[in-house]
Amino acid sequence: MTRFSDVPEHLPIDDLPVEIPLDWSAKQALAALDWLERLRERVWLLYGDDIQQLLRDRTSGQLPSGDDDPLF
Repeated sequence: MTRFSDVPEHLPIDDLPVEIPLDWSAKQALAALDWLERLRERVWLLYGDDIQQLLRDRTSGQLPSGDDDPLF
């Protein structure tokens, strides 16, 4: 089981917007990763085209100004 003291210093684990328990079993951690993958797939199905356009705009430096959509 990995403990917080075992996490390499270069990983920014302490600036995550959510608290992740440090005592999960490997099975619990895998379940969390599986859930995140399903979430990623659903978000991509719903917003994939818009995300691709936003990424293209970001790399070309053409992000829309005055976008009123809050991040969250």
